[in-house]
Amino acid sequence: MNPAIGRHKTVRTAALATLAALIICAVVGTPVFADDPPVQDVKQDQVVSPLLRQFIEDRNAVASQAATPAVDQGLTRSSSGGGASVWETETIDVAQPETDTADDLVRFDSSGNVQVYIHLQDTNDSTLQQIRNLGATIEISNSEWNVVQAWVPISSLDRIGSLDAVQLIDPPDYGVPRTGSVNTQADTGHRADLVRTFSGFTGAGVRVGVISDGATSWQSARRSKDLPSSIELDPDRDRFGHEGTALMEIIHDLAPGARLAFSGPSTSFEMVESILWLANDAFNGEGADIIVDDLGYYAQPYFEDGYVAEAAADAVAGGAVYVSAAGNDAEEHYEAAFSDGGSGYHDFDSSSETDIALRIDLLAFTRVVLQWNDPFGESDNDYDLFVCPPGIKPLKFNIQNGVCDSSIRTQDGDDLPLETVLYITHPLIRNQADVFIRKHSGSAKTLELFTLHADMREHGVPEGSIIGHPAVEEVLADLR
Repeated sequence: MNPAIGRHKTVRTAALATLAALIICAVVGTPVFADDPPVQDVKQDQVVSPLLRQFIEDRNAVASQAATPAVDQGLTRSSSGGGASVWETETIDVAQPETDTADDLVRFDSSGNVQVYIHLQDTNDSTLQQIRNLGATIEISNSEWNVVQAWVPISSLDRIGSLDAVQLIDPPDYGVPRTGSVNTQADTGHRADLVRTFSGFTGAGVRVGVISDGATSWQSARRSKDLPSSIELDPDRDRFGHEGTALMEIIHDLAPGARLAFSGPSTSFEMVESILWLANDAFNGEGADIIVDDLGYYAQPYFEDGYVAEAAADAVAGGAVYVSAAGNDAEEHYEAAFSDGGSGYHDFDSSSETDIALRIDLLAFTRVVLQWNDPFGESDNDYDLFVCPPGIKPLKFNIQNGVCDSSIRTQDGDDLPLETVLYITHPLIRNQADVFIRKHSGSAKTLELFTLHADMREHGVPEGSIIGHPAVEEVLADLR
C-alpha cells in the first residue's frame, strides 16, 4: 500500500462532509470572530503531535482497502558515533519503509512502525531504556538537543508519550530537495570548458562530497560516461532518488578529474551524520575538500543555528568548502513582527487596511511552517497556525469539523517555537487557501512563515528566505 495514495483517497472521501460544512458557511454567512467561541476552547496540549495522529488515522482508515505488501529488505544503521560524542547511532534491522507520503512528512514501515523524533528532558540510559521497553527501536540519539530518532509501533505512541521524560513526539524533519525548474548548462555558462581547455585544470586531486535525496541511477550514468568509473557511497545512507546522480553529473562535467563521494540522508539527524561522514571518513579517511548539498530542513531553527547548521560550520572549520542550495523560497516566504489585527490574529498588512488572512496558491497539498524568535526548546509565547479554504475563517466550528486545518500546540516555557500544518485541497474547491496566525498568549514576536509548494498571492517577503545551514556565514549559498 502506498500511504500517499491512501491519504488522498481518505481526503476525497471525507471531503463530502467538509464540502457540506463549506456550503453551510457560504449560505448562512461566516460569523465575525467575536461571535464565535474562542479558539482556546479547542486548544490541545498534546505530546503526540496532531499531524502525526492525522496521518495515522488516515492510514488506518484505508488499511482495509488494500493489503500491505510484505517487504523483507532490511535497513542497516552504522554503529559509528560519527565523530561527535553527543551523537550516538545503533545497528538495527528494520523493515524497508513504504513509499513516502506527501512531502515526506510521515513514514511507516511494513511492520506497522512509524518513524518519529522523540523530544526528551534528558537522554540518559534509564530514559532510553524506558523507550526501548515500550517497543521503540532507537536509530540516533543526541544528548545536546535531547532528541532521539526511532521507529515506534503505532500502538506504543501514547504509552511512550506518557513517560515523564517525554515532551513531544512528532514526525522527523525530512529533507526537501531544492530542485530548479530547468536543467543546468553550467559547463558553458561558467566557462568551465574554456578553463579546462586553456589551463589544463580538470579537478584532479580534488575530493568532492555530494549530499542529496539519492543516487539510484548512478550506475547507468557511469555506463553512459556521465559519471566516473569509481564513486564512494555512504554505506549507511544510500537512499532511493535521482537528484544526487544529477548533481554528480554536473560536477563531473565541470571537473572531470575530481573524485566523488555520495551520501543520501533522510532526516535532519541523518543529514548531520552525512556531513560528518563526508568531512571525516570518506575518501579513506582523508575527508572531502568540497561538500555540496541541495536539501532543506524546514523544522530547523530560523532564528538561530540548529544542529545541521552547526555541522556545516564545523565541516568548514575543518578545512572543507561547503556549498548548499539557497532554496528558491522567495515567493513562499513571509516575515514580520506580530501585529494584532483583532482577536489576537496577525495583521499581514498593517500598513493599510487590516488583512488577517494570507491568500496562497497551492498544488494538491502544501506544508505551512511557522516559527517565531524564541530560543528552541524555551518558548513561552504561544502562537497558533490555521489554514482554511478561501473566504473561510478559523472558527471553532470549522476547526472541530475539519473545514480548517490547524496547529495549536501549547508553548509554555520549554517548547519549540514551531507550528506546522499540512493542507490538502479538493478538486471541488479552488486551489487556494487562507493562512491565519493567532497569538494565543505571550508577547509580540518576529514571525517567519513558509508555504512549501504554494506561492503567496500577497504580502510575500523575499528577504530572509534563506534559512538553516545555507544561511551559515561560512557556507556558500547557491542561488538557482
